[in-house]
Amino acid sequence: MDNLTDLRKALRGSQTNPMITVERITRIDTAGSLQGFASVDVGGALRIHDLRIIHQDGQSPWVSMPQASYEQDGRRKWYSIIEMPDNVKVAIQDAVLKAWRADP
Repeated sequence: MDNLTDLRKALRGSQTNPMITVERITRIDTAGSLQGFASVDVGGALRIHDLRIIHQDGQSPWVSMPQASYEQDGRRKWYSIIEMPDNVKVAIQDAVLKAWRADP
């Protein structure tokens, strides 16, 4: 099987833990709850940059997928750049947080 076939299976939900490789963690020390950024490779077929690592006081850290913003009626609105099944999001978040905790 090739990487693209494996990725398709993961994105359809037939695989609960797709192969996630954290390629880079960039820590941010002065941005409040924003703790850093990450880049990941999903199954050797998809690379995602600008994942945000968020840790607010009193809450568990979490990972935000890349987003973009636009103005509507004078207010800033945000939308996801990439959409994926929940099992893939969870696998990415778990891998990123594991790498972030391992390299303080």
